[in-house]
Amino acid sequence: MAATPALAKTPGLVYVIGRSLYVSLTNRCNSVSLPSTRGKGFAMSTPLPPLVVEPSAVEIAAAVDGAWRERKDGYEAIVFAGLGEPTLRLDVLIEAAQKL
Repeated sequence: MAATPALAKTPGLVYVIGRSLYVSLTNRCNSVSLPSTRGKGFAMSTPLPPLVVEPSAVEIAAAVDGAWRERKDGYEAIVFAGLGEPTLRLDVLIEAAQKL
């Protein structure tokens, strides 16, 4: 994954896997995370830095907009995912999606 200027502004906020743009909303999780279920030594194919702060809906929309503009052929999907459970911030997820 090559970081573009928009992707590099807030490490861990948006990242690309394949043709999808992923958005991290939180590091918090109310369940067992995917890496934890895989046992010792498991590593994600794309290492994700933890978020330093939880982004606002405006910050998320700006990051997605910037990443989208930098990629001429766009993305197949925008995925709310990351190290934590995105629905723990459902209000922010909905607000960000509405801004997109």
